Amino acid sequence: MKTPTHTILIVDDDPLVQQILKEPLQYQNYNVLVAGDIAEMEKILHTCRPSLILLDHMLPGGNGIDALPHIRDLTDARIIMISSRDDLASKIKALESGADDYLCKPFQIHELFARIKVQLRHHSELFQRAAAATSHNSDRIQFGDWVLDRSQFQLFDRDSKSAGLTIKEFHLLEALVSAPNRVLTREQILDKVHNGNFNVTDRAIDTQIARIRKKLGDHRPESRMIQSVRVLGYKFSSDGIYANEGRKMSAAV
Repeated sequence: MKTPTHTILIVDDDPLVQQILKEPLQYQNYNVLVAGDIAEMEKILHTCRPSLILLDHMLPGGNGIDALPHIRDLTDARIIMISSRDDLASKIKALESGADDYLCKPFQIHELFARIKVQLRHHSELFQRAAAATSHNSDRIQFGDWVLDRSQFQLFDRDSKSAGLTIKEFHLLEALVSAPNRVLTREQILDKVHNGNFNVTDRAIDTQIARIRKKLGDHRPESRMIQSVRVLGYKFSSDGIYANEGRKMSAAV
């Protein structure tokens, strides 16, 4: 039997649904984990890095859609929201909150398989691009009290403590820091961070920026490192940014 290439986490409180999904996925050579609620899912995400999460909408102790922003803080996994709600408002809220796809019940298992393959392809492409970028650039960029480590796809403070960036947050911050004082339009961000996926909304980008600012402690509008540029997008202020050689970074002409 082949070694599983991807881990899929099923988050659903119904044991029957868990089994209906788990068995055919295992047959398709996926490693499958199961959580019955959000708390159990969080425990798994602290010890495991699944490639994809199948997230039920209604769960004990919480709503799957409402939990999406927090889930995005914990993992870079692709997320397919599974719901019995077919209304447009629920779909939009889920996608803007961090879901990558939305599948309505009832559904055919072959449709789910097709959607899973698409999301796993995006997941693999993201890491391939990350590896390629790392091989062509300096591994570390220092700015202020932070070090952006391309080899680990992570941000560390002066005590070498991780900021806990997700892979998309890392690439967004990397794109901004690598072009100090240059405005990155939303279209450029989509291309660099979201692999040209124009289904990603402006609100989703704004949410990612807000999460990065929170992890950086970048709260004061008058002195923010990540600055909003009205209508266009965002830019990173070069003040206090230093390259790994110890010299101050300047904006490229």
